[in-house]
Amino acid sequence: MSHADKPVAGLSRRAALFVPVACLGAGAVVSCSRSPKVPEGWVRKEKGLLSVAVPAQWQEVAIPEGARVSSWDWVLQDTSDFNDSATTVRLLGMSEGPGAVIVYPPTDAVEAAEALGAVNLFGDSDRAYPEAREVDGGEDEVQRVDMPYGGGEGNDYLLVAKDKESGLMAVVGLTGTGVTEELIADIAAGIQVVVPD
Repeated sequence: MSHADKPVAGLSRRAALFVPVACLGAGAVVSCSRSPKVPEGWVRKEKGLLSVAVPAQWQEVAIPEGARVSSWDWVLQDTSDFNDSATTVRLLGMSEGPGAVIVYPPTDAVEAAEALGAVNLFGDSDRAYPEAREVDGGEDEVQRVDMPYGGGEGNDYLLVAKDKESGLMAVVGLTGTGVTEELIADIAAGIQVVVPD
């Protein structure tokens, strides 16, 4: 087992698909007239089509070469090293949206979320066809899919945000033992799709 594949306490699952994803260059503007409110002690981070509010102590970490992270191209977590065994929460981002996984992604956020929910994005999700449900987001539509693993032992969480005017989407995954309903709600409320000029 390589260093990148060693299980991390609280994050023993690894995504298994490999799809190269390119980042959008500079020159993007946020799609809405104003960013969603950022809770006290949180900061806004941005990459490609994805802008998200996270706790200030979370750090962007490099994805080690050879790490099995599927189509996720951006990682923020509560520790500074991708392989740190003390990591309890990891936010994964598809900064280019569902097109990183689906060649012809649906234009509907519900369909995109459900299609992504049927893919094993987190490495050991139970075979399921989960239903998406809309959750409170900022000015963008946000769909949530709970992705069970370990025969129902727990869930990973998928959030798909869609800018209503441009139709562009961004994707966030949350995994780890520290993920709570309150955290999911705060992340969902702070997701924003960035629309390029």
